Amino acid sequence: MTVANTEPTSATFEVATRHGQQVAVHVSGSGNPVVLLNGLARPMASWSAFTPVLGERMIVSFDAPGVGASKTPKLSLSMQALSDVVADVLDAVGVARADVVGFSHGGAIAQQFAFSSPERVRRLALLSTSCGRGATPGSGKKAVGHYYRSAQSSSLGAGTYGRCALAGRGSSELVEYPPARIDLGADAGGVR
Repeated sequence: MTVANTEPTSATFEVATRHGQQVAVHVSGSGNPVVLLNGLARPMASWSAFTPVLGERMIVSFDAPGVGASKTPKLSLSMQALSDVVADVLDAVGVARADVVGFSHGGAIAQQFAFSSPERVRRLALLSTSCGRGATPGSGKKAVGHYYRSAQSSSLGAGTYGRCALAGRGSSELVEYPPARIDLGADAGGVR
């Protein structure tokens, strides 16, 4: 269930996480919640040019440990610990389920969060990220086919992600491929 705030809000505050970190959090707007996960070393203010186009939404953003107004941890946090920070922030602002947008390193955290807490992710948008250390993307057709097969066979299931979006080279327009339109063919080598 998605918690939708009906009163417009705008507040910045600190949240204590289960790993003993203090993170700076900003919440604004009202409506269906979306959590924005920054790139490595990018403060939550990096989203300021993007947030006006999100419309009537509750926007939750935060500075990851060691970034912006958040305190630097004594030891580096694992991807799972960073995913836990996302859950702790959402708990602190009273959001049970949200759309999750991850940019760059934030995209890696978003993927871990979707894997660890699929019931908390309504939709997932990954921007300029990879699927892990040493990842090398293949051709567009093979990447979409692999994505679709992985979603079908994973514990998350295809319904968790719902759609796959690709941007063409040199274009900002996104093209969506709903699972019903993906045809892997006999050799699983193409998308039609």
